[in-house]
Amino acid sequence: MKREPLDLVVSLDISVSMNKSYSDMTPSKLAASKEAILLISGRLLEYKHNRLGLVAFYGQSIPLLPLTNNRQKLIDTLYKLTFTGEGSAPGDGIAEAVKLLRQSRPGRRKQVIMITDGEINQGAPLEAAALYARNMDVRVDIIVIGDKPRRMEAFMSAAKITGGTYAQVGAKNQLFSRVIEVIR
Repeated sequence: MKREPLDLVVSLDISVSMNKSYSDMTPSKLAASKEAILLISGRLLEYKHNRLGLVAFYGQSIPLLPLTNNRQKLIDTLYKLTFTGEGSAPGDGIAEAVKLLRQSRPGRRKQVIMITDGEINQGAPLEAAALYARNMDVRVDIIVIGDKPRRMEAFMSAAKITGGTYAQVGAKNQLFSRVIEVIR
């Protein structure tokens, strides 16, 4: 059975806490996340009908790369990306990713993968962002790096609302396995 083309936006946490190492994720969680994004982009974009976009968030969200099948643009964007500021607004990260997916044409699967270390202290509530995603037919998969976040239930609920998944990872190989698993 052939699946319809995929439009995927990665919503990446670039808050100061992502600049810290965790387990074997050195020099930082952000560096490991960039590696994971490059891994899935190689697999996803080998099929020219798939497209990938990128949003970053900390205390606010920033659209960095509109949907494209140009892997070099993604590589260039990731190379220049660094941790940015205080605060973490994952709800805004989801909402901004869904906005990018409004470019999708009918008949395409729409998905967001959020990679974060699990802090929530600013921005739109996760549940509201998840409802927006669900109403736009967007699946949201959430990957939390590190220890159990204080607001784990909010992340789990947001993923469930959209028909997506939640996973907590503690090592680089778990992160890589998880990102590959959720694009299947």
